[in-house]
Parts: sequence; C-alpha cells; structure tokens
Amino acid sequence: MKRFEYKVLKFDLSPEVLVENVEKDKVVGFKEVEKKGIFVHRIKKEPIIEKQIDTNPIGYSSTKKDATKLTKSMEVVLNKMAENGWRVISMVPVIGGNYDYDLDHNKGTTWDLKASGGYGYGFGYGYGFSTTEAIVVTLEKELSVF
Repeated sequence: MKRFEYKVLKFDLSPEVLVENVEKDKVVGFKEVEKKGIFVHRIKKEPIIEKQIDTNPIGYSSTKKDATKLTKSMEVVLNKMAENGWRVISMVPVIGGNYDYDLDHNKGTTWDLKASGGYGYGFGYGYGFSTTEAIVVTLEKELSVF
C-alpha cells in the first residue's frame, strides 16, 4: 500500500512597482583640451559627460501585479521541492477584487437640494475588476513504507 505526504504552498503576487525615468549626467572619462592664448598655452582636462536614464520607484500599482517576480520565486521553490522528491499535483489561482466609484451630489439646483433632503440629484459612476492575488500549489511525496 502506497502512502503519500502532502504539502500546500501559497505564492502571493506583489503589486507592480511604478517607476519614473530620470535623465542624469554621468562622467565617463576625461579628455585633454588645449587652451591657447596670447600669453598662456596650457592643457586642461575636461569631463566627458553622457546622458544616462535611471528609473526611480515612485509607488505601487493598484491594478497590475508583478508576474515576473512571482514566476521566478515559484521556479526556485518548486525546483528545490522536486529535487527532494515532491511532485506538483495542482495549481489554483486565488482571485481578489477591487473597485472604485465617484458620486457628485452637488450638481443639482438649489430647489433640487431642498427637495432631496440636501443630497441633490447629481451623477456618478463605478467600476470593479478581478485580479489574481496568489497561487496555491499542492504537492505530494510518496513515503517509503517499511
């Protein structure tokens, strides 16, 4: 009779990091420049400057997830588990949701505000969406029976 041990792992998706591109000057070397004058003749070293674009993190996305980071961490962990005799038997996404809305009660006339108890008639909108928040992985390992 075969016996198995089971393990459940949860891999969370982290929000994608929002970045802004910033252009910076970078000194990559120096060049000699000859300065000639009526009474003075000299050689001066001037910097060689190149434009470089750096990315600075400015926050986290409320809608996008960092799937690249997730897949790399899953690959490392699951490869180690496979080396130790574990086998993946299922992967299930964990779904979460998010929403936003706006409602402006102050678009009515003065009479509208009095008639509606101070709320006005106004307008509004709303939306919602689902995202994958995590992945649950179930693994099994056959146990040796003595």
